[in-house]
Amino acid sequence: MVYEINGFFGIFELKQSQRYFENIEYTDPSNTFHLISDDLHARLPLRNLNWNSTSRPLRSIDSLFVELVPDDKKSSQFQKRSASTAGVHGAQENGLSTLGNEHRRDSEPITLQKERRHQIPGLRQTPYLKVYLLRCDDVETYKSSSRKLLREWVKEHTPPSQNSNVVSSQENHDAFEWMIIHVFPIDTTVASGQATRVSSNVLDRIKADFNGSSKATVDRVAQVPAVGASQASGSRPNSSSANISRGETSQAWEDLVGKAKSLILTSFDLRVRQYEEDIKEKGSQRNLPGWNFCTFFVLKEGLAKGFENVGLVEDALIGYDELSVELEGAIREQKEKSHLGQQADLFRDNTQEMLHLVELAFQSLGKPPDKAEDLKRSDIYVLNSEKKQYRELILANNISAFDFRSYVFSRQFALLLRIANVAHTELSSAVKALHPESGRSRGLDTAMDGRVMEDMQVLSETCRRAVRFITSGGSAIREDIRTSFMNDQGMSEILRSARFNIIEDLIASWTFTLTQQILTMTNTQLLTKHLLSLSNDTAQSLLGSRPISPLERDNLSKSPPNIGLPKRTSSLLGHSFLSPTSPARVSFSNFLPSTQRSPIQSQAVHSIRVFAAQRAELCLIARRALGSLGLRRGWKTGWRAITPKETLNMEDLDDVSLDSDSQQKLSEIEYTGPVIQASSSPIFQDAILQNGLSSKSGFYIAYEDFTLATLQLCQLSDNEKSIQGVSADIAILRFYLGDYETAATYFHDMAPYYNKDDWTDLEICVLGMYALCLKQLERLGDYVHISLKLIAKMIKRGRQFMSHEHSAVFSTDDIGTQGTKATPTQLASVIIASKGLKAPVSTPMKDYFDQVRVSPFLKHFPIKDGFQLMLHLRPLMLNNIQVDQIKIKIVSVGEKIPGEIWLVSDGPLLLEPKPAEIPLDASITLPGWYIVDKIMVMSGNIIFDYDLQSSNEGGLFTGPSNMLSLDQAPIQEPQILIWPSQNALVARLDLCREIRLEENRSVVAEISTGRNEISKGELLVRAGSAGLRLHISDAELIKGSTSVARKPEAGVIHFGNQSPDATLRFKIPYRLDTDMKEITVKLEVTYTTAQGEFTYGNTYSLSILLPLGVNVQDNFKERALFSKFAISASTSIPLQLSSCHLDETENFTAQSPPMERCNLFVSMKQPASMIYKISHRNRIPSSTETLQSRLSMHIKYRCLDEEVCSLVEESLLDHLRRSNLIEYSRLLVPLLEQRLRSRLVTQDLEAVGITKEIEMGTFQEFQWKRNLAVLSPDERENLTTCLLEWHKDYTKVELPEESTCKVTRHIIIPVDVPQMHVVHTVCLHLFREALGDSSPVAVGEGVLAEIKLKHSRRWDTRGEIERNRGEALVFHYTIEASPDTWLVGGQRRAQFTAAEDQVIRFSILLIPQRPGHLLFPSIDIRPVEDQSGVEQDVISPQSVVGASPLICDVDYQNHGESLLVIPNASSTTVGFDHDGPSGGVWLVESESKHVMTSVR
Repeated sequence: MVYEINGFFGIFELKQSQRYFENIEYTDPSNTFHLISDDLHARLPLRNLNWNSTSRPLRSIDSLFVELVPDDKKSSQFQKRSASTAGVHGAQENGLSTLGNEHRRDSEPITLQKERRHQIPGLRQTPYLKVYLLRCDDVETYKSSSRKLLREWVKEHTPPSQNSNVVSSQENHDAFEWMIIHVFPIDTTVASGQATRVSSNVLDRIKADFNGSSKATVDRVAQVPAVGASQASGSRPNSSSANISRGETSQAWEDLVGKAKSLILTSFDLRVRQYEEDIKEKGSQRNLPGWNFCTFFVLKEGLAKGFENVGLVEDALIGYDELSVELEGAIREQKEKSHLGQQADLFRDNTQEMLHLVELAFQSLGKPPDKAEDLKRSDIYVLNSEKKQYRELILANNISAFDFRSYVFSRQFALLLRIANVAHTELSSAVKALHPESGRSRGLDTAMDGRVMEDMQVLSETCRRAVRFITSGGSAIREDIRTSFMNDQGMSEILRSARFNIIEDLIASWTFTLTQQILTMTNTQLLTKHLLSLSNDTAQSLLGSRPISPLERDNLSKSPPNIGLPKRTSSLLGHSFLSPTSPARVSFSNFLPSTQRSPIQSQAVHSIRVFAAQRAELCLIARRALGSLGLRRGWKTGWRAITPKETLNMEDLDDVSLDSDSQQKLSEIEYTGPVIQASSSPIFQDAILQNGLSSKSGFYIAYEDFTLATLQLCQLSDNEKSIQGVSADIAILRFYLGDYETAATYFHDMAPYYNKDDWTDLEICVLGMYALCLKQLERLGDYVHISLKLIAKMIKRGRQFMSHEHSAVFSTDDIGTQGTKATPTQLASVIIASKGLKAPVSTPMKDYFDQVRVSPFLKHFPIKDGFQLMLHLRPLMLNNIQVDQIKIKIVSVGEKIPGEIWLVSDGPLLLEPKPAEIPLDASITLPGWYIVDKIMVMSGNIIFDYDLQSSNEGGLFTGPSNMLSLDQAPIQEPQILIWPSQNALVARLDLCREIRLEENRSVVAEISTGRNEISKGELLVRAGSAGLRLHISDAELIKGSTSVARKPEAGVIHFGNQSPDATLRFKIPYRLDTDMKEITVKLEVTYTTAQGEFTYGNTYSLSILLPLGVNVQDNFKERALFSKFAISASTSIPLQLSSCHLDETENFTAQSPPMERCNLFVSMKQPASMIYKISHRNRIPSSTETLQSRLSMHIKYRCLDEEVCSLVEESLLDHLRRSNLIEYSRLLVPLLEQRLRSRLVTQDLEAVGITKEIEMGTFQEFQWKRNLAVLSPDERENLTTCLLEWHKDYTKVELPEESTCKVTRHIIIPVDVPQMHVVHTVCLHLFREALGDSSPVAVGEGVLAEIKLKHSRRWDTRGEIERNRGEALVFHYTIEASPDTWLVGGQRRAQFTAAEDQVIRFSILLIPQRPGHLLFPSIDIRPVEDQSGVEQDVISPQSVVGASPLICDVDYQNHGESLLVIPNASSTTVGFDHDGPSGGVWLVESESKHVMTSVR
């Protein structure tokens, strides 16, 4: 029967004669088959057969389906009818088939139709195993009758391989094995024990008679128990049957099945070896005369069919693959012989069925279609190995090359489907018809739910081979038919063209129909499931949140049986649910997340993707065939549908043509001859094809269906290129049919893909159609954006084909020859359309302009501030372009606070298509190095910009000699230097030169107006450091005359009219929230003059570290305080002190050392020390008057680096004045100062401070050449000459004796007179009247001494003990002397009470302990802290000053005095001996003095 799915013809015709079973022939003279049939059926098919061939690897056969065939010649008529009934019954219930018994009656005789042996034998004509069923109840019966019958049967059925007397070259082609099965009924009336012994004796007799006695003999005898006749008829079985255990029964059947499998494999192996030998022999005779490929083919195919029948499908497929290769070689050999004129009649020249169809179609030209005529289906459209007698045709050498290829491919296709486990193959269908049990029990792999699991990898290979066959088959058909119509010289051109169209239609129809058959047969349940999931996910993602129409809901709810195939369910503008977005956005991974896949699932996903990709190739082939049929009828698709003037009715966009060569190739297949009607021609026998070719609308419906089906498969395969290609076809089709909204959606996603792969021509076509769709949809913003992109692509495409000589400007003709046109009307219309946009549209400038460069040569204006730069560019458009404004932004480099300056053109411009030089002005002056950051050309509401910062390309600069364009590598170093002109307004910021440490520090902003007469202005000061607080509201004017307006603007100081050459200074205090060494402040002055509004600004980094440090050491006396100040540099910069003094107050006077006209050099390693005497004034302050104890120390100094820079700058300015180049002073002086400070290190400055001279560097060391590169060549040459002369004249600069530096700084340091409650004056007096004051004292001689104590309270500056000034205080003194130096006699530590200015004396005795100049013992005095033991009328120190401790200092007047002490000896005797124990010198004797001292 022929089956049809969705209108597609099936590939195979399911025939009962097409079987995949092996025969087992049985002889049953005892009519015992029905007794064992049920048990035998339960153990079929045979499973797990392992074929171990000597020439092949081990093969495993999972299931071998066998068919039991009775041997009618050895069975009686009654036995035959019984066996037939039992066999049919078993086949119906257990899946065992008995050939021909299904439809026979019991009364009909059963005969086995033995096939006639062919000269080329086949493996399926004879059984592999022959079985004799024997029933013998006792040994005597066996001896008398059964043994004779067995011997006759064995002798007749002994195969040639086992009979040494028979010799044949074909002895193993039909090799088989034999086997004897003894059936032992278990319901006999004989006792069970006796029956068992009898059966064992019979079995032993049979084995002894027929197995042989050698060790290599194969056991061919088996015994199985069987149910008796009474039990089979329904009667109660004998009790003796229970004595046979179930285990014994199972063991017996396992023994039978094992022997049967072994014997079948043995016979199969013999046949395979025989066929391999024959094939090898035939193959070796290939070059001999008379060798025939067709005979060799049938012989080798027999081996492949044998493999197929036993389940070794892979080996069978390998055999057909080898035959396919050999067939191609034979066809190629025949063609070569034909060209050489040799005899070559192996294959027919043509296929008769095809010639017949062509003739019928040719005869139907011009005839009206007959609707009632039922066209007979031709066999050429069915791919089936049984549709013809291919084997007979092959053996008769009467087959065409096309039929031969078709037969081989059909066999390969069938085997691949069987390997892939496809449920509707020939084997699967036959198995299901014969065995209704589950697929797994019959050899089909099924899932847990019973569904058949197909092998996607094998199906992918099947589709891949089908693609290759169909592709080559079309060429084979064309060559086949054209060979038959070579002699058509008398035919007219029109008829020849008509017949040519018929041939092409036949090829396309065959390709289309065969592709649909293959798609139908390879469709699987798993693929349908995933396609349905993909369809639902696609629809949900595409529909989004918008309402779903009823039509869309119906489309989504449908689940067609073959979703991977095209369906004729859409209208011409159907599939609206696919239009909002591109299908490429939905991926296979949407319903199989990669994070949730196991390795097995990942492999399955990959297999499904590959399978879907191969099916997509088949769909593309079918669609291509359909498109070629439509093209011959004038219905264009794809890129062919784009005709510049008929389809693209573009008003503002010019023509976009395809490549001329490609267009010529497409036109070659557009035939103008007559075409046939699909309904009246026998060529078109497919229903879809007939409907598609019936009308133009039907054609586009079918073409759209195939395209969408292909797209869905491409989505499942996740092939981006295929998705984009198919999406392009859909978009062009929608565009051609006027569905601009859907087409625009597809074009939106397609353009980036073509741009990524640099397919310029296709991208231009896509953008052109996209722009037209947007214009038709009135989406103005998108239209402008896409049109600009289209123009840029056109310009780029045109420039690629222009020669170097004509690269300046290209014309319309030049671009048109390359397939692109960028007309001025097109750009003008886009500019006009952009004016209706609310926001401007930005587009890259480099796509529309080239040779863009910025000149670094700064130009100042003669009568106003600001500067000017020149912009060079060349438009790439074909005509003038009206530009509203051009702007350039330059940004600073290396600044802590980045600055930017915008330069603007003066009014609208008309740019011609040639190089232009445009001046750009700036009214803002921010000195420093800059790079070009952005260029903007504004026309209408379109901005052509070039943003270097966002594109990460660095700065844009064109050097003096070589100007770089945008498409060249930009220079990363800063190249534009901005500086003010000599007469322009400038502003400076510096630290206040007078610093008061007790007040907030300040900065000074100075403004010099220059030549400007300012009507109003404002000063903006902003902090650039975190933690810096500028108190702008507390700013004060310290120089100049102006009215400072106080407005509530943060950081702004407003000032009024100012005349030229005026100077303003503002003192601005600041505060720091955190400690820092440096502050950053940005200064910006905005002012208005008669020429307009201008701005000057700069950023300053100031070091706020105090350049000097002061340390103080105080020494209290009774009447004066001596303070020693050590002044040193706190940084690495040396200082010059010009003056240093202390201010007097009403209560204290200060005497300073003389420093008039004396410059002290101070550094970190060389401080300056100064001693000041501070005394009380004689006036006595009143009790209510506060004592002024704070003095002010004034230090005036100059930093050596500032002095050096000032001196060098003055010399340079003087040289510039003499050279008439003073206008460049504001360019050179900052560069000179920067270079000087970088060269003057600490060692150099210290050397300058000592030698008073500066070593100037050379011209090269100051790097003037790089800095002067920002000037024009003439200016650079003049300044270079001037600077070389200056370096030559000033190799050394000497510091003058009297400094001329204008920067002298003044710091005021508050100095507090230290607080001291009590100052003790201590004097130690020695009584030496008898000896004299200068006479020495002997060691051990006592000296009488007196301690004189007195204290003063006048240095109590805070008056804490003023109210108790007349009261006595309690103190204690301590004499501190080392016992090795002095022995003190008397009160070494004593407590005393004394009032202010009261003198207290203590006597002590001092005894020196060693000779030499001994310092007087020191004396320390401390107030008494413990009040126990103090008299009640005496005030303790704690009660005087309260809780704070009493502070005392001691003025020890004998500090530093010494007393000469000599040894107490009158004579001393010493000895000298070099060999002595004491090293040669030792004391012999010493005599002491006897000095009498009277002490009073």
